[in-house]
Amino acid sequence: MEGSSASCSRNFGGLRSVVLYKVDDVSFGGYRSSAGFTNCSLAPEATPLEVYFADGGARYLERIDSEGGVEHHLEMVVSGLRTELLGQVRALSRQGVVAVLTLTSGRSFVVGCSPRGGADYPLRLLEAEGDSATKRSDNPTVRMLLGSKDGWSATPFSPLEL
Repeated sequence: MEGSSASCSRNFGGLRSVVLYKVDDVSFGGYRSSAGFTNCSLAPEATPLEVYFADGGARYLERIDSEGGVEHHLEMVVSGLRTELLGQVRALSRQGVVAVLTLTSGRSFVVGCSPRGGADYPLRLLEAEGDSATKRSDNPTVRMLLGSKDGWSATPFSPLEL
């Protein structure tokens, strides 16, 4: 029996990349009550912070509660005791963070801003820790958890939109 390549295809989960921006670097325009903001752009001086993580080192969780609120959690684990990265993310978080998440499938989403909420509900640093590890054979790590709560699911992203 011959199998088609379509029947052997697999769905892979996980994140391929995470890029963070200060919420102040994102602006919205063209508000319509039926659709929300119709355009979004990055300031020319916007500086992206790409967080490099190993396979299995990042995940995005979206939870909808019984009242319609949507919780967004972005967890990232980076190899090495990178205290400078903790400082960079903490500094970004003071005003709020917008994240562009790219899945292993190639689809991308924006978290921390939306057509309906604009940049009113950015991600904030909820937890962060640097761990030197207790055994010489273990790798030191940095773990960060960013989160926010609003009323909308993550927005599909096109590079032309942001």
